[in-house]
Amino acid sequence: MQKRKQLEDRIREFIVRQDMIRPGERVLIGLSGGADSRCLFEVLTALAEEMTFSVSVVHVDHGLRAASGADAEAVSALCAARGVPCDVRVIENPERMLAAGVSVEEEARRLRYEAFAKAFHGFRADRLALAHNRDDQAETVLMKLFRGAGLKGLSGMQPVTILPGLGDGKPMCVIRPLLSVPRPDIEAYLTSCGITWRTDESNEGDLYARNRVRHHILPYAEEKLYRGAGAHTAQAADRIREALAFIEGEAKTRGERICRSLPDGGCRIDLPLLWDEPPFMQKEILLAQLRTAGLRSGLTERHMEALCALAASGSGSQTLDLPGGICAERVYNTLTVRTGRPETAGVTHPAKESSSANARIDWRVVPRGAEHAEIPVDPFTKWFDFDTIKQSVCIRTRRPGDWIDVGCGRKRLKKELIDRRIPSGERDVLPLLAAGDEILWIGGIRRCDSHRVTADTSRVLEAHLVR
Repeated sequence: MQKRKQLEDRIREFIVRQDMIRPGERVLIGLSGGADSRCLFEVLTALAEEMTFSVSVVHVDHGLRAASGADAEAVSALCAARGVPCDVRVIENPERMLAAGVSVEEEARRLRYEAFAKAFHGFRADRLALAHNRDDQAETVLMKLFRGAGLKGLSGMQPVTILPGLGDGKPMCVIRPLLSVPRPDIEAYLTSCGITWRTDESNEGDLYARNRVRHHILPYAEEKLYRGAGAHTAQAADRIREALAFIEGEAKTRGERICRSLPDGGCRIDLPLLWDEPPFMQKEILLAQLRTAGLRSGLTERHMEALCALAASGSGSQTLDLPGGICAERVYNTLTVRTGRPETAGVTHPAKESSSANARIDWRVVPRGAEHAEIPVDPFTKWFDFDTIKQSVCIRTRRPGDWIDVGCGRKRLKKELIDRRIPSGERDVLPLLAAGDEILWIGGIRRCDSHRVTADTSRVLEAHLVR
């Protein structure tokens, strides 16, 4: 009884310290029937009344083991005996895990979290409690280390984390109340209480990578290298997580000065300002912008090296495709990160629908008189001598053959935009005031050097850029 109370007090303190559960909340427990989840179930049901939260259970039957049906029945019977609502979710086509093109572990995890999400929304839960323990944390960190993970991966599993919602459902808040408890303490707790648990035989062999770390690497480190190696590995994850929180805060603060959000959810990065940062912080700022653009997984060190090389490149314009449909485009001294590739060059768009320039040009012809005596100094309003313009005036986007008078002769519009370092993704959507092939005004950027208003002007073409 004393061991039971000690472990429950220890887990209660961890829950409070990590702000895992608040009064009145609904907690959904992922219960497989194994030792870890059975311990979680016992502890949370014991603490529920005292901490004023309610519990329910979800069990996922993957259908891959002969005993999985018996596990589901045992969980259902336990919940019925204790008066705890229970949702058993069965993976209807387990064979697809074997044909998914990824490891069975990865596909089973994905389907399990899909099932968790459905139960989470069905119970209208506030928290999903999972039974990962300290030894699981050490195994996770080692596996991430062997794969070449960065600080995010080496910080291991988080005590509290938010997972994106499934479909239109709200995001799931996942908590891990046993993350500071080693596996032997969990089994000792259950034994002292006379509680038995289900055994998953797939955890006994060495088919899966995690099992090989669990059965061979960690025990060897504990016995032959350093006693407490598993605990120290989990503690290292805690320290890395604390350092990462500081680094991410710094990257966010510095990124606000360097990066500008775009209407489509992407961002534009001022590369000279980025280059002023230390190399390590440059990577963290870029990582933060990738996550803002929607990146969730799949990024490797090779991708980051390619992105950093793109940011440091001296080339005028280059693009890089990244996981998750993210595209990075370098144009002169700016780097744009967004979901999807930029518009294909040469495709024209109505100026009034310009998403990149986000502007249009309105114009009218007015007589030169008392009301229009002073030429405006507003950079978004331009006057032209209408009587010197020989072709019809229109508002459009660029097309082949366009030119602009720059004072010393005609200049191709394309070259003018390149010289002014207008990003290629924006050139096709800039609103233009045109007369035939002659460009009178590149809205908000440059007017032509001809058709200026003089004392002899009788009619004024007045153009205004509307943003």
